[in-house]
Amino acid sequence: MAIAFNGTPIPGWHERIAAAKPMLQTKRTKFAGINGESEIVLGTGGRALECKIWINSPSFGSSQSLAQFLAQLDGLVGSHGPLVETGSVQQTFNDVTYEGFVPSGPYLPVVGGVGMNAGTWFVEGTLHFYQDSIV
Repeated sequence: MAIAFNGTPIPGWHERIAAAKPMLQTKRTKFAGINGESEIVLGTGGRALECKIWINSPSFGSSQSLAQFLAQLDGLVGSHGPLVETGSVQQTFNDVTYEGFVPSGPYLPVVGGVGMNAGTWFVEGTLHFYQDSIV
């Protein structure tokens, strides 16, 4: 599987893209003396998208090269475009804003190369996005 945001590939192993429920735009009112509430549904808004990932690439031969890639990702914060997942699971989320990557551990060297590139570096974390509209 591979993941890319707005044409920028994000290398590594990742879990599925988790989509939160859409934000429901409603107005609820309780009137005195009446059971229940009044509700006006105005449609749906956006939703959060998250993806747990172990960022790794053959080009990350040092912790500094990994740090440089993460700095490039930081430069994408606030940018808008499609989020695409390819491989056995293929899906595209349109109208997406990149909110950032949050590491959940230190930069580590790959030892043994099982599933990743031996002699390279990786970091585990979560990519955060927001889909502005669901159509």
